[in-house]
Amino acid sequence: MSCNECKKLNTLLKQIINALADYDIVHTEFPLNLLREYQKKDMIRGLAVDDMKRIYIDKNACSSERREAVIHELLHIFNYQSGELDNVSTAEEENHVIRKTKEVKDLLYSQKGKKK
Repeated sequence: MSCNECKKLNTLLKQIINALADYDIVHTEFPLNLLREYQKKDMIRGLAVDDMKRIYIDKNACSSERREAVIHELLHIFNYQSGELDNVSTAEEENHVIRKTKEVKDLLYSQKGKKK
């Protein structure tokens, strides 16, 4: 692991701890109409509700989908906390978070020389 990757992981870990100090993670069954909407848009199975300080994760998703959903929703929270994307559209924020989710997932779970 490079020095740059270590710094990224250190920053990410601090952000995760800060978020989890304020937010609850709730594993629950998502309503069928919500799941249909997610599947239609090929989106991740989670929801961050900033005013309630909760992250909802679909408990019926497989473990890799749940991990990806946690990453994705934490990234939304980081954006809420930083205000970095306050002036962009919901679609732009979602596209940003989807890209960052892949980066974080690759950083945390991929190993050189092994399949992802």
